[in-house]
Amino acid sequence: MRWNKRELAQLEKLWAAGQSAAQIARHLECSRNAVCGRLARLGLTRGHKPPTAKPKIDPPRSEGRRRWRLVAIASERSCRKRR
Repeated sequence: MRWNKRELAQLEKLWAAGQSAAQIARHLECSRNAVCGRLARLGLTRGHKPPTAKPKIDPPRSEGRRRWRLVAIASERSCRKRR
């Protein structure tokens, strides 16, 4: 896609306003990849966005509980009927 001065000005304005690449592409009637490529070549970024989800990190299991679980799994397997 060839970019003229008016389209580049609109691209920069819409990007600064917080619109997504897909929204800008629909406005300029071009592909999202064309917008992303031009943004990359112009060096326009929004910076790092903080993660939206707060991942829950479970505390590590105690060694005794893990060992008991492994023993339980092993005994389950040995109790199955073999054909």
